Amino acid sequence: MPSFSQFRQTFVPGAQVHFSALPERAHSIQGLSAGFTSRAIAVMLDIGLVAVLVMGAWGGWEALRYILGVFYDLPEATGLPLLVIGYFTMWIYWTWSWSTGGRSLGNILMGLRVQTNRGGSLGLGLAALRSLFSVVFALGLVWSIFSRKNRSIQDIVLGTEVVFDWAPLLPKVDMTFGMESKE
Repeated sequence: MPSFSQFRQTFVPGAQVHFSALPERAHSIQGLSAGFTSRAIAVMLDIGLVAVLVMGAWGGWEALRYILGVFYDLPEATGLPLLVIGYFTMWIYWTWSWSTGGRSLGNILMGLRVQTNRGGSLGLGLAALRSLFSVVFALGLVWSIFSRKNRSIQDIVLGTEVVFDWAPLLPKVDMTFGMESKE
């Protein structure tokens, strides 16, 4: 990455300047299959997010039970029901995230995208199936350690893959601000 003084020396006033959000070191692995570690960290981040959401909702429910306890006998939500709600929330979250762009929050932070083997979007049906498979059989991710193509069991069965993708495909931004190019 050039320093500001190097940039200033090579800059031609009025010329177009293109900035890349992708670090130079990331260019070599952009689009390649992501390994176990990156994927596991993304999953842990997603699980943490869903856990905070579910625990916040549970805390709100308990506060409502306390406030309205004088008038109504509301049921408790602890143990197994809370766990089932957590799994269901995880399934909904991953289904929505993967069907609307292939990225959950954990994927965004780790620079990953879930896509079909041909590079397309999952769509709602395939995303729902993959997220269900991932929630029910989470240990399927471990297979990516042994797979030559870094594929989990979910990826093999459903024809999906997780790739490094830090920057979405956006058009280059013209930074000339209406100035004419001197080419």
